[in-house]
Amino acid sequence: FIQPSLKIDYDFSDSLTLTSITSYSHYEQDFNQHTDGSTLQNFSLSNVGEIESVSQELRLTGENGPVQWIAGLNYSKDNIEDNTYYYFSQNSVNGALGIAEALSPADQEVETRAIFGNAAWAVTDEIKLNLGARYTEDERTYSGCTGDTGDGSMAAAMWIRSSSASTSA
Repeated sequence: FIQPSLKIDYDFSDSLTLTSITSYSHYEQDFNQHTDGSTLQNFSLSNVGEIESVSQELRLTGENGPVQWIAGLNYSKDNIEDNTYYYFSQNSVNGALGIAEALSPADQEVETRAIFGNAAWAVTDEIKLNLGARYTEDERTYSGCTGDTGDGSMAAAMWIRSSSASTSA
């Protein structure tokens, strides 16, 4: 996992500052898990995946007498890839249906855009009024499926089960 970020503040004056925050994240995983606690391969899995994320925020802050304010824009884009392999070669499912492995690949992309603002007015030393708003728009795409690992055994077993269920009805 790596996650560098960069923050830059630029002061236009004592009361007006532009801030830029840029970050990048990259995470990779690759693990195996034997989940049933027996010596047999009843059910185990492995997972390989990665997440890549980029974000950028620009904000302008200012102060005008008793009023402090902030206005900004935010953008981020995330790409997620997740592949889980299931193994059950010594499970009764394999004996009954002939399925020893399955795969669940999933890919997702998320893009987020936002605009925000806030103002704080110090009416007195003890009273401060705040007003803020944020609008966020989120766009997602996803593709995923669970199926066999390429030998057709899971598809064939599901087709046989589906065909026998429809003919007996």
